[in-house]
Amino acid sequence: MLTIHGVPISVHTRKVILAAIEKGISYHNEPVIPFHPPAGWDELSPTGKIPVVTEDDLTLRDSSVICAYLEKTEPNPPLYPDGEGPRRCAVAGGVRRRHAVPRRCPWAAVSEDDSPEDPEPDDG
Repeated sequence: MLTIHGVPISVHTRKVILAAIEKGISYHNEPVIPFHPPAGWDELSPTGKIPVVTEDDLTLRDSSVICAYLEKTEPNPPLYPDGEGPRRCAVAGGVRRRHAVPRRCPWAAVSEDDSPEDPEPDDG
């Protein structure tokens, strides 16, 4: 069974939990608080970050990598849109939306144009 190490208050842990729920994958959540990790946590997560997923002899770190693994092992229902362009924008948006998504990616959930750090004049 998939074990998700981390606390659901973390947006990154929630991302993995929601992906598992969406795909109907059974999982167990092992709460890990980064500032008070359990013994041996540095072996499971050398950076100390959450989440970490373990399944049999597999260990994955980083929520985007974990979601890509879940997508590969359980393709339905899909987490990402079809097509290379839309998929690239969705994946980049989940990793570092501010720097990786093209400014006007038509498939981005939130447009870069809505960013308060880079406002554009309203045409209307």
